Amino acid sequence: MEPIAPTGDIREQVALAVRYHEHGRRAEASALLREARRLAPDDPEALGLAGVIAFEARDHARALELLERALLLRPGLPGAERARAAVLLSLDSPDDALDAARRALSTEGDDPRAWVCLGQVLRALGRRDEALRAFQNALQLDALCAEALVAEGVLLQETGQAAEGLAMLERAVALRPSLPAAQDALGVALLRAGRREEAIETLRRAVALDSYAAGAYLHLGQALEAAGRHHEAADALQPAIALDPRSPEAHTCMGSVLQALGYLDQALSAFREALAEKPDHFEAHFRAGTLLALLNREVEAVASLRAALDFRPDSAAAHAALGRVLLSLQRPTHAVTALRRALELDPTPAETWCVLGDALRAAGEAEAARGAYERAIDLDPGSPHAHRSLGLLLLALGEFARGWAVLGEHTEPAAGQAPVWEGEPLEGRTLLVRATGDLAAILRYARYLPLAAARQARLVLACPAPLHRFLEALPAVAQAVSLAEPLPAAHREIALEALPRLFTRDVATLPSEAPYLPSRIWSARVPMLPSGEGLRVGIAWEGADGRALLDGESLAALATLPGITWYRLGTGAGDRPAWVPEAAVTAGMRDLTSLAKDVADMAGLVGQLDLVIAVDGPVAELAGGLGVPTWVLLPTTAGWQWGAEGATSPWYPAVRLFRQVEAGRWTEVVGQVRDLLAALPPA
Repeated sequence: MEPIAPTGDIREQVALAVRYHEHGRRAEASALLREARRLAPDDPEALGLAGVIAFEARDHARALELLERALLLRPGLPGAERARAAVLLSLDSPDDALDAARRALSTEGDDPRAWVCLGQVLRALGRRDEALRAFQNALQLDALCAEALVAEGVLLQETGQAAEGLAMLERAVALRPSLPAAQDALGVALLRAGRREEAIETLRRAVALDSYAAGAYLHLGQALEAAGRHHEAADALQPAIALDPRSPEAHTCMGSVLQALGYLDQALSAFREALAEKPDHFEAHFRAGTLLALLNREVEAVASLRAALDFRPDSAAAHAALGRVLLSLQRPTHAVTALRRALELDPTPAETWCVLGDALRAAGEAEAARGAYERAIDLDPGSPHAHRSLGLLLLALGEFARGWAVLGEHTEPAAGQAPVWEGEPLEGRTLLVRATGDLAAILRYARYLPLAAARQARLVLACPAPLHRFLEALPAVAQAVSLAEPLPAAHREIALEALPRLFTRDVATLPSEAPYLPSRIWSARVPMLPSGEGLRVGIAWEGADGRALLDGESLAALATLPGITWYRLGTGAGDRPAWVPEAAVTAGMRDLTSLAKDVADMAGLVGQLDLVIAVDGPVAELAGGLGVPTWVLLPTTAGWQWGAEGATSPWYPAVRLFRQVEAGRWTEVVGQVRDLLAALPPA
């Protein structure tokens, strides 16, 4: 539309403003209306159009004031009651909006847009059948009414008639490609149909047509997020929030995008912004809960996920997420309940069956856990989690042959490397053993390296840097390299974790001699232990994932025993305590982690102790492999290598085991340990 010079005639001013508004040029329309209202402050048409523009700018209170003033001056002003109904609907006053829509229909019954207005209000009230009839009445008046096609297309989408709704929206866009609402609705429908790139293009057209369309910017952000284009999604969501800062959907989507980009604190703030605007917003509660779990803030995560379920109790995803968090809080029985409910609602996700298996195993229901893992494998035969969990469960039950077989295909080198070694003699050729698991597993399986070398192999071990210096000292290892370095050529290769499959078919063939890790050679290369009186006892309260398993009360009960000097242990792999209990500070516990730059240093320090007490984790396996007197405190979720029961394990026959009787409760275990410590002779 070419610019037209305004005149001093009020009718021409308003008519020109209407034309500018129809072409999406709100700034020019608003300027003309200001001049018109200066000339005629009580002109109903100018007031009505100003109200419409205020509504589009999301100034709802101002819009309602202007529209009601216009209607007071001219009852039945065309379009004013329709606009007033839309404003009232946005202000969460659907009953008042319905009255306004009916008044509009009484004076504009031959205008299809009046029927569309009524239908939109009825749709918001949940009266979908009546809404559909209203839209159909509009189309009977004008089969080419794009607004009616859009409204009915959206309703069909909502009622499960996706294909019919999409076709109607495509027709609306074909008839009026300049209608922003049509492009917006079509973009949403295309996104639901999985046609992401088309959806993005369509939604970009929608925001280009109407820069005030907060909803279209939101939908564009959602489409870009679904496509994994998170930076672009953030760019789209910024104007969505600027235009409608109270939109919980926009804040929630922005939170998801920020989380994907790694801005976790900002993401949590965005979810909380959404909940401040709409405390019953399911998606914000759910996403906040999953993020809090990721941040290891499990108690808060449980509260958020329970809140989400208050508003949508049939959400399988929320029940599954709650189950995972409860399991991490060592509440396996409650986790099982949540996970079973999730699977009642949706039995198809293999991952949920896997987590149910983990929870059942932690609750002591080994056979039920086996069934859950097998169901997961049926649903997803390639699931590494399911195969690994089932394999480890079988090992814990002593079914070594089947356990190694289940684990085997998920622990071999990737295709394209040297051929996998199957145990044949190598006649002096190079065998590359890749140690890619966690530190505890590597320390456990290092006992198999001499058996592999005995098959006439020149053994090259690729391992994490913190273990390099330590494992290089093993007589069986000809060369150790860091996994971060280029790996040397080899005749054959195998994952360290796969070696037991070749050498251990049952307990009788398990290499259980200790020590199998070197310690004395390192003792001379590290500082002497800090001086202390009585027994020198090292303690490690962090598990394999670095999180504390022992609580402060349990540590205090041990640290206050007389006649013992306590030393805090780690692996020397860069670990530092995320949490140091007050009891450790009060008891003057020495922190050895600062003296060890790698596992070799820590091994030398551990070798100077009289006793090591550790939870299930790498320190327990290090001390056990070094042959140092070791007591291991096992949660109900302990690793398979400790077996399902008993005070010893065939993997570490000299290590004494103390098992939780109830998940999360250490009272009995700590009591046993205190009594035994008190009975030890002084050093």
